[in-house]
Amino acid sequence: MIEVKNLTKSYGKFVAVKNISFEIQRGSIVGFVGKNGAGKTTTVRCMLDFLKPTAGSVKINGLDASSDSERIKSFLGYMPSDPMLYPNCAYSALFPFCRLFYSGGECKYIYRRRVFKLG
Repeated sequence: MIEVKNLTKSYGKFVAVKNISFEIQRGSIVGFVGKNGAGKTTTVRCMLDFLKPTAGSVKINGLDASSDSERIKSFLGYMPSDPMLYPNCAYSALFPFCRLFYSGGECKYIYRRRVFKLG
């Protein structure tokens, strides 16, 4: 389960994400939809502790995203729609490369299962 409460992220006077709250239940499939600059990527980056929120909290499976980020990264994967690392690199090749940065074994299993399933 993912629980976001009163999440805000500001860059100086510019507020990228303003006081959002939501819950995502285990097994749900969700998508963030909105215009460019609406705060979708910033929200996800705060949820994964790639950015520190200005205010609010994020919990993933009961773990605090700020203080337990390494534990969360051991079982959670994130692949942006445009990773911008290597323009001609397929996701099936990029995921194992990105996977080297984290230590959890579960992501490797999910990657193999889904890549072979999708082709």
